Amino acid sequence: MTRAYRVRPISLTSGLLTDEVRDALRPAQIGKTVVLGVGNTMRSDDGVGPYVVNRLASIAQVSLSGTVFIDAGSAPEDFVEDIIAIRPSKIVIIDGADFGGYAGELRLIAEENIPSSTLTTHSFPLSITTRLIATETGCKVFFIGIQVKSTAFGESISKEICSGADSIVDFITKEALRGADYD
Repeated sequence: MTRAYRVRPISLTSGLLTDEVRDALRPAQIGKTVVLGVGNTMRSDDGVGPYVVNRLASIAQVSLSGTVFIDAGSAPEDFVEDIIAIRPSKIVIIDGADFGGYAGELRLIAEENIPSSTLTTHSFPLSITTRLIATETGCKVFFIGIQVKSTAFGESISKEICSGADSIVDFITKEALRGADYD
């Protein structure tokens, strides 16, 4: 889970997806997009990032071939070399976050609001991991946080968090069916 600081509230325009979140979720216009699911699946809602990418990966074999989905678990730093080898032009990171919103709320979080310390459930600061990748590839990085309800030990994700996560899956799937450049 990422603890985000100084995140400004943004108005919801359609359900859980703001225009900012939708824009971040759309594939790169040129090059590949990596969707990185981050979180600890043994800490309840913190497993939301892996939940999203695993759902999308099951769809991806048919219609989302231009996008790579990676379940990074709680150690995204272990995937730095793999992501650099892909040479993406865009990375979208999906992670459970605590920004003081309501459970299941989605927000685009600016990089400067991602802690550069290890005060998260990740073993290495996420902001440093993404800076390494961006420096090597020149890609744009987008952080989408889903407000968690609980990070207690357990493997189930709460209903509210599933609703936010499923809205991401539905949006990306609909974009692919509309003919966005996922192929």
